[in-house]
Amino acid sequence: EGDEEGDEDEEDGEEGDEEGDEDEEDGEEGDEEGDEGGDNVDDLEAAWEILECARISFSKCSGQKLELAETHIRLGDLNSFNENFEAALEDYKQALRIRQEELQDENDRRIAEAHFLAAIALHSGGDAPSSIEHYEKAQSILKKCLADAESLASSGDLKGKGKAKEEDEDVAKDANSAAADLRAMISEIDDKIDDAKSTASQEGGAAGLLATIAAAMKGQAGGGSTSVGFDKPTMQGDSADVHTLNVKKRPADGDSKDAPDSKRAH
Repeated sequence: EGDEEGDEDEEDGEEGDEEGDEDEEDGEEGDEEGDEGGDNVDDLEAAWEILECARISFSKCSGQKLELAETHIRLGDLNSFNENFEAALEDYKQALRIRQEELQDENDRRIAEAHFLAAIALHSGGDAPSSIEHYEKAQSILKKCLADAESLASSGDLKGKGKAKEEDEDVAKDANSAAADLRAMISEIDDKIDDAKSTASQEGGAAGLLATIAAAMKGQAGGGSTSVGFDKPTMQGDSADVHTLNVKKRPADGDSKDAPDSKRAH
């Protein structure tokens, strides 16, 4: 019996050691998760500091306006990642303004990119109606780029010979590839415009319904009749059967977590 008790004590000791090892592993996993979270924050802060330094540097050089615009795009991306869509929108608008001033071709795809990203920031930030204009401007530019690419792809019957013919073939191949990419981006923007219009319509309908109900309730309180037929109830006897309409406020636009995929228009 003494030996059996000794064996049991030994087994209990082993189980205790195993539990201790498991607790230690759990602690290590928790430390690793904490380290990863801290690393992510540090990386974002480092990225922001680098971009801010670049922005300040480029803003002092008159010949590097396009580099400054690109820096604003990256700052906007960082703010979008942090779901700070208002700040992201400001950066994208700065990039758009600079590119419109500096680029000679108003149909440059870099301008379309800035419009597209501004639309994404507006849409994600809850301002679907305002996003539509930027979506449509980005799409308009891309459609013109598509027409140019298709024209370039089909312009050559490739009458050249030797090296000239090979170069023409390469140009046509690149143009066809660019045209395919542009069609995909235009189609994606079509979907985003439809989504933004649907969201705007729903928001407008909800706002109109609330306004109608508020007007009806105001009419009841004032003792008059309303255009929608909510007359003030007639009191009969000591009491009247009056039903109260409780209206729940819709969530604020900024509380929405829906963030459309941002496939950038390059």
